[in-house]
Amino acid sequence: MVFHDVHRLDINAVALSDDGKLAFTGSSDKTAVLWQVNSGKKVAQFDHRTRVNHVSLSAQGKLAFSIDSINDRRFWDLATQIEQSELATSLKFLEINDSAFSDNNRLFLSGSPKQKVKLWRVSDGELLGQWQSFHQAGRTRVSVLSVSFVGDNQFAIITSDGMYELFGYQPML
Repeated sequence: MVFHDVHRLDINAVALSDDGKLAFTGSSDKTAVLWQVNSGKKVAQFDHRTRVNHVSLSAQGKLAFSIDSINDRRFWDLATQIEQSELATSLKFLEINDSAFSDNNRLFLSGSPKQKVKLWRVSDGELLGQWQSFHQAGRTRVSVLSVSFVGDNQFAIITSDGMYELFGYQPML
């Protein structure tokens, strides 16, 4: 497989659609790019102001999310290649280790290096809820490494110290 229009600088993040047909990459060249895996062709490019640190792709490859190192935290409609919304937060340095779209693409879950899990509404980027992972005594820094929606109104996380936690939330749209 040869990718035709490669990133000019390092790739910092990669996400794949569930069927493996699409890849979404984030790079230090200030772009997030959607690729057709079979052909290696660029489908779309989304520009940012600084390096792109994290990307996420919905299971069906209909929505994407990209975040740069300072300000841009955007949801993209991949059919139209237009920004759908941006996370509604004034935080300057929002770090995300892992993220996931809900099955219906209405909700977005993010996990951070600071033990925080946040639930966002995709349509307008509003923060709907925030949770703190379990902090084991004697541990100074624990990160949320993996997040996943599990069934109706639940999500699971795994932390850097090996803790698996299950959380419930009220239906929110």
